[in-house]
Amino acid sequence: MLFPSKVTSYSDSVFPKSIILLTIIKKQQSVSVLELYSRTKEHFDNVDSFISALDFLYAIGFIVFDNQYGRITYAC
Repeated sequence: MLFPSKVTSYSDSVFPKSIILLTIIKKQQSVSVLELYSRTKEHFDNVDSFISALDFLYAIGFIVFDNQYGRITYAC
């Protein structure tokens, strides 16, 4: 996960990318990982940065992953 620092600018950090994901998840209430990636892949350099943004949202409790259905839901 990239956090803003002297070396990493805010725009290259995980924060703005997480906001993009969270906006879509909130709007749809439930979305698959593949669908979310296909809708937002132009905002990410690679899949690793997408996964980092998802990890960040999960770690702070903003999203929940449903293993049974394979979907991400908004938790707050």
